[in-house]
Amino acid sequence: MNYIYGKEMLVFTIEPMIEDADIIYIPNDEIWDSSKVEWVKGNKEEIINDIKSIDWNRDIKFSEINGDLICISADNNYIEKGTIESTEAAKEFKNLNLFNPDKKVNKAQAHELWCVLEKRFAENAKGKVEIRANDIIEGSVFDKITMPTLINNKNIQLFFIGK
Repeated sequence: MNYIYGKEMLVFTIEPMIEDADIIYIPNDEIWDSSKVEWVKGNKEEIINDIKSIDWNRDIKFSEINGDLICISADNNYIEKGTIESTEAAKEFKNLNLFNPDKKVNKAQAHELWCVLEKRFAENAKGKVEIRANDIIEGSVFDKITMPTLINNKNIQLFFIGK
């Protein structure tokens, strides 16, 4: 999820969940307050309230983390390499804006389409797949759909990093 302010944007990670609201990870207060980006300092509550005020086509909740506050040019299409978001299918899905407020489909349909995309991503993976064991969130789409599909995928070598 991106929050655009002028020519810059904050990038937040979203964890799609199976039966609960999707989680938007936000840095803790210390990270916000120590940001080198002036428009961010002291504006955490306002930014979070702006995000909450949008009638997203998904249920969301926030979770504070001790992670970086990513601020980049609004023209930048920041996508972490190797993630589902880096695939052509996910880029096309994103362009449909199914989670946006204009509601081309209902919340359940948008969620189901994302789950199908996750399953196909895992089914079509090949080669070495590294999973950060500490990043598997119980009840998430990754936990309930992606991981079981990866485990059954005979075309990958699955490696767990960390605990």
